[in-house]
Amino acid sequence: MNLRIHDLDLKHSSATVRDGKGGKDRVCIIGRKLEPDLRHQLNDVKRLFEMEQVPASLPGALDRKYPGAALTWGWQYLFPSERLSIDPDSGLIKRHHIHRVCLQRAMSDAVRKKRQT
Repeated sequence: MNLRIHDLDLKHSSATVRDGKGGKDRVCIIGRKLEPDLRHQLNDVKRLFEMEQVPASLPGALDRKYPGAALTWGWQYLFPSERLSIDPDSGLIKRHHIHRVCLQRAMSDAVRKKRQT
C-alpha cells in the first residue's frame, strides 16, 4: 500500500518494497498481466497529483534532507489516500497512502461480487 512511484519499474516488471520484513528492501516481480492496470493507476494518480499539487508524506527526516522532494512525482504514493491529513511533525497538509482497511474492504467487495456472478 505504501509503494511510491519511483519504486515501480514497469520496464523490468518489478517493484521495490521498502522496509519489509526484517527492515530490508526487496525487489519483487510484477506479472505482465498487471501492467495495463498499473499504467491506468499511474495515469489516475498523475492526474490527481497535477490537479492538486499536494505533497506526499515522507519517511523519517527526508523532508529536511531533501526539501521539495514531497512535491516531486517519484515520491507520490502509487495508491494514495483520498483524504488529506495534517502531518504531525510539520503541521502541513499532506497526502498519505491508503489505509490497509480500505484495501481489505475492496478485496471483500470484489470477492462478494465475484460470488454473485
